[in-house]
Amino acid sequence: FFSLIMAKLGEGDPRWIVEQRADGSNVNQWHWTEKDVTQWVKTRVRELLQNQVILEKRAMMIRTTILDKVDGEANLYNRKGKVSFLMEINFSISWEGEAFDTSGKKVGLVRGKMTVPELEHDTNIEKMQIDVSCNDSSEAQRDKLLKAVQTEGRAWLRGKAEILLQEMKDVHSVQEKKKEASEVPTMPKDMSPLKDGAKVGCPAPPSPAPCPTKSTNAGAKTAKTSQKEASWLSWWWWPRWLSW
Repeated sequence: FFSLIMAKLGEGDPRWIVEQRADGSNVNQWHWTEKDVTQWVKTRVRELLQNQVILEKRAMMIRTTILDKVDGEANLYNRKGKVSFLMEINFSISWEGEAFDTSGKKVGLVRGKMTVPELEHDTNIEKMQIDVSCNDSSEAQRDKLLKAVQTEGRAWLRGKAEILLQEMKDVHSVQEKKKEASEVPTMPKDMSPLKDGAKVGCPAPPSPAPCPTKSTNAGAKTAKTSQKEASWLSWWWWPRWLSW
């Protein structure tokens, strides 16, 4: 019986051995594979951020110039046909802003940097840290241009980061992680739904205790009567037992 299930001692059961294919192919992407896509990410960051217009109005124009640095790594992982990725990068992009008067003449030029110290595969884009700095401290238009970069520039950079993460998933066929059943929010057991004007989420009011009825009192009287009859019968039969 055990010979049908287990291999003999010293022999390998071919049913449980993964043989090396002659062509070296990974059928259906079943086995664990890892691919370094760091260079792809760095190239895409440069294309998304470098020499782009952030804001263009009659009174000012803000644009990016060069990508100062982009460091970090990104890897794709495949197991049983499912692709996931891990990424952790940081980068810094230079920007410059020009201010114009009502006639369209340039009246100021300010330069600075926007730095993202950490961007990961699961980063919440809305909470992504973006540091904005300005190199020209004596420029008259500095405060106006710097404020525009802190608001419009940060929003623009968050949009580019979101595009990068989405392209990473689309280009490399990364599967989204499904939520576990425990993560799905459910209504607590002690909470009642909207009913009869009650508010949603409020505990259901306790049901009132039942009031005593005439049937209950009648039942009590019947029980007392039956007890008296039983005691009278036992007393009536008592002399007959003595005679026996």
